Amino acid sequence: MNKKVLYAAGGILLVGGASIGFLLFLPGGGGGFLDPGPPAPPAYVPQPLPPGVVLGPERGTGGSDIVVTTPGPMPTYEASPPPPPEGSWEAVSPVARPAALGSVGAALGRGLNELKDKLDACFDEDAQARYGQVAVTRTRDNAPMVDDGQATILMLQLETQQGAVRVVDAPVETQGAASDGLIACAQRLLRGLEFEAAEAKAGQRHRVFFPLTQ
Repeated sequence: MNKKVLYAAGGILLVGGASIGFLLFLPGGGGGFLDPGPPAPPAYVPQPLPPGVVLGPERGTGGSDIVVTTPGPMPTYEASPPPPPEGSWEAVSPVARPAALGSVGAALGRGLNELKDKLDACFDEDAQARYGQVAVTRTRDNAPMVDDGQATILMLQLETQQGAVRVVDAPVETQGAASDGLIACAQRLLRGLEFEAAEAKAGQRHRVFFPLTQ
């Protein structure tokens, strides 16, 4: 056999043996394939959220903390009452006491003090019985101006004239424990009263709270 052929065959065998030895020393026991390692995790597929659940803003500096919140029921609000008709008594803002009306209030306060004895007589049971069937007038505000339902409070409706102030009516704001007869008696005494008020100018209207006490 030709020596060149033998040398060539030997070289092939040498190269092949070296390749096999190299593969045997690879990790994984020489199976001829690289170990691919553990399988990769499956790709994340976002799932739809349950009804009523929303993702809140991220918290923390890492940006990985997600707040899951469930919105509560929507708050309900009562509609605001309509404004009182222009020119009505309900459109006149009341004051707590006559002194808030200045000199007109001072004249009113003096007149009411002089009327106290007659008003006290309305607390008598016989007087209440006499007026028990008389209709009483009541304020028509959209909401009570006074929260205390225990007191008996009338709302004096006042009109000024030149040099005088007149009580047009005294409707009930809160009735408290008073009977209709007691209130009807007091309203009869107050309705139509006029008090001199030197600085009063004609054409003004006021409302004043008036506690009915003995």
